[in-house]
Amino acid sequence: MKTLNQLLLLLAVATVPGCIAAAAAAGAGGAVYVTTRGAEAVVEGQPASLEPRIRAALTHYNVSVTGTSTENGGDKQSWEGKAGDLEVSVTAERQSPTTTKLTVTAKRNVADWDKEFAEQVLQRVVSSE
Repeated sequence: MKTLNQLLLLLAVATVPGCIAAAAAAGAGGAVYVTTRGAEAVVEGQPASLEPRIRAALTHYNVSVTGTSTENGGDKQSWEGKAGDLEVSVTAERQSPTTTKLTVTAKRNVADWDKEFAEQVLQRVVSSE
């Protein structure tokens, strides 16, 4: 029984680095997840290189960009816009030398967030890699 437990422990330890690597790859690959106010993903690329994809997604969903901002020497960029009664916000913030965290929100009013719309916009950015 002791040998079986040692074997199981060895197998568990041997698979952990693979799981960690798979999780890291999934995070860098752009898996979209829904948050309490919108959607987020970590994707390959830097904020400036993602701008054309972000603007294309906003245009596709008829979001009129009303403002942009750049902070920290370009490590954080934001786009604000309107689509009907929605206030849409996209933020691209550098996470590492090769990855950027994208956050999209779509707000109708103080308490009403359209997470599905935010997820659709973000999915369009991510899938256009």
